[in-house]
Amino acid sequence: MNNVEIELISERYIGRAFQLTSIGVAMDYLSKEMQAKILDYLMEGKLVLKRDEISKLGNAIAYFIKSNKLCSKQYTSKLRLFYNNSTDREPLGMLGLIGRNINPCVQILNISTKLSHLDLNRSASPPMFIRTYVFSRFRGGEEASRDKISIGALWLALAGAIISLTARVRKKQNKQQKRIYEEIYIIPSGSLSNILFIGTLYRILHYESEDQRVRSFDYIVSELYSIDNLSFDIVLLLASLIKVSYAIDLAVPLSLSNLNLLNEFRATRIETTNRPFVLSEAGLKISRYLEALGTKGRETLRILFMLLRKSKNIRDSNVRKQLVNSVGKCFNSLFIYAETQDSTTLLDCTGDVCRLLMAKEVQESRIGNIINMFLSTIKRII
Repeated sequence: MNNVEIELISERYIGRAFQLTSIGVAMDYLSKEMQAKILDYLMEGKLVLKRDEISKLGNAIAYFIKSNKLCSKQYTSKLRLFYNNSTDREPLGMLGLIGRNINPCVQILNISTKLSHLDLNRSASPPMFIRTYVFSRFRGGEEASRDKISIGALWLALAGAIISLTARVRKKQNKQQKRIYEEIYIIPSGSLSNILFIGTLYRILHYESEDQRVRSFDYIVSELYSIDNLSFDIVLLLASLIKVSYAIDLAVPLSLSNLNLLNEFRATRIETTNRPFVLSEAGLKISRYLEALGTKGRETLRILFMLLRKSKNIRDSNVRKQLVNSVGKCFNSLFIYAETQDSTTLLDCTGDVCRLLMAKEVQESRIGNIINMFLSTIKRII
């Protein structure tokens, strides 16, 4: 059989969004002819490709994973794919993902370059991770574990999960409690309208500069998560804005007009306990907020994040706590400003930051200069 058919997983599963991620990042490395062929078949809910085309698709996905060094990131090596569920062992075992010391990213990377060795049409039950939105039964009583997907569809989804995973944080708990982690996935909305732009966002999210001026998305999320007066959904939106803002204004000059389709993504938080549990899912209107903030607002966003990073250098715990709380308040104010365009909301938090200039340790450190930079940009907004 010359052609291989890979179905798109049911929209009832998160796995479908993962599949679109894989296909989207691969598109940048495929010919126009093959792109058009893939788009035509996606409209029918499947991929039908020749064996050599499937190999090209796999190699393109592998190239993205390798060139963005995803397998060297700690959060991908700890990706939780297997749950203590009897239906998980068979499909994941077919892809060599069961066993000790398995790095799921490395294994998926290797598989993506050797698809000719796999029976991609073989069927199996979807593992629990791929059907995260559904624990056991659909409405009407149908058992999710009795559903079937092909190994090709499973590979495509798991590769997309590796690419979509952008951060891993430990939940805030009492010291006596067991460590529980949340994995953060940025996934496409499901619309095919932005399939050719998916790679743009993931290249930005995974980009890190060698001089650390542009930090990883995982690092940005972890730093923002340390602020008590920010909700986690706001943390994820702010982290996305900071990351894309650096790319637009500093690292990889991009036109906001070309990023309108980045509004069609959502952030999904999955708790990894006895089974994958979706804690929240929220749309990321990235382009909308970046345009609302404007150049000065985006600069303010980055300066606030710089202040948060430098707060660790303050020895006085009271001053350090005041600074972190003030930065959190200003992040919230900046978010409200982006929503309403009412600049007066920034005045209150500015006063809190100004008072910190009175602290001797702030005056004697570079933090004082950064605060003055912040105040200068706020004046230009107001």
